[in-house]
Amino acid sequence: LPSFIIERRKLGFKSPTSLWFKEQKEQLAEMFNSGTYFRQIFNIEAVINLLEEHASGRNLEKQIFLLLNFHQLLERENTTALIKRCA
Repeated sequence: LPSFIIERRKLGFKSPTSLWFKEQKEQLAEMFNSGTYFRQIFNIEAVINLLEEHASGRNLEKQIFLLLNFHQLLERENTTALIKRCA
């Protein structure tokens, strides 16, 4: 291999999530808004604003990905039973 390839900076893999989150903004908003326990913990208006900011060009894919993980965790059947017991 030529030295310009061997000695160049490492190139990372660009995740397609940023584009996916822009394209699926309405579906994401609907999903976040439908989460019973998610809505009790997170301010839905702030979450929707975050989705809007991302769609308008600000890269917030890490924050959206984190919120998706929280949503999935909170809305799982086992987690909801645990939350009810702790309340």
